[in-house]
Amino acid sequence: MTNALSELVNILTLAKIGDDLYLGVGSKNDGADATYGGHLLGQATKAAIETVESGRDIHSLHAYFLSGGTPGESITYLVERLRDGRSFCSRRVVAMQK
Repeated sequence: MTNALSELVNILTLAKIGDDLYLGVGSKNDGADATYGGHLLGQATKAAIETVESGRDIHSLHAYFLSGGTPGESITYLVERLRDGRSFCSRRVVAMQK
């Protein structure tokens, strides 16, 4: 595995810290003054996927960045299960830093 791929796997590996509650590593060394949006979206998507039965694919993603995150600080993701239907599941993910 290349170093870049290994780092990506590390970024997308979340720790489960409660029911529908996950902890991800914060972004670092990317030159930004705030958390990189792609980093946050990747982890938020992974948190949502963890709450859906296997075999379901993502059909849509909508995101709102209300404030910039602090680079290097871990990010907590709270997943709210809005709907589990026959065809679609809906999730709301809130990302928080201390």
